Amino acid sequence: MNQLANIIEGILLLAGNSVSKEDIQEKLGVKEKAINQAVAELKEKYTDCGMIIVEVKDKLQFATNQKYADDISAVLNPIKEREFSQSMLEVSSIIAYKQPITRLEVETIRGVSSEYAISSLVKQKIIMAVGRKDAVGKPYLFGTTETFLKKFNLKDISELPNYDDLMEKLKEFESEEEQNEVFLSLDEDESEGVPDFLEGEDVDVIE
Repeated sequence: MNQLANIIEGILLLAGNSVSKEDIQEKLGVKEKAINQAVAELKEKYTDCGMIIVEVKDKLQFATNQKYADDISAVLNPIKEREFSQSMLEVSSIIAYKQPITRLEVETIRGVSSEYAISSLVKQKIIMAVGRKDAVGKPYLFGTTETFLKKFNLKDISELPNYDDLMEKLKEFESEEEQNEVFLSLDEDESEGVPDFLEGEDVDVIE
């Protein structure tokens, strides 16, 4: 495999998300033909591996080979569900239905502090700041992202189930959590204070 193919392979592995061929070409100072040849090499290399190279609208990304998707999901899905704690599930659901919504409004609905859960959701790109509310202190307004839709297998936010039904299901999950200790309790660390993303201008606000 030539050097350019190795570089592109490293870029895609570290990026996680899609990377445009135009960006690669511009930053590396190579011709389009060279990029295409390198991508062709990578696609051949990963023909029968756990990962494949996906190219959509001139953007490249590693993706799971559908041939092994079921086995991979059987191992990873339970791990991901444990990582997505009860508090984060509640907060993301409230934001999904009530967006745009502030942290204080989320906490009013939940009845408990939600700083840590919101911070974790922002880091995982499940939610993002979409603006500021015209109120005292100009608090951030939060909304869901495309990552949220992908995580819950939704094409659009309109596909969300009835809000009351979802809240009832969350109560059932919470009961199961207490009995089986399936989920991690992330809110236990909320006494540490306001996370960095709520201070100053650390959050990229999408107007």
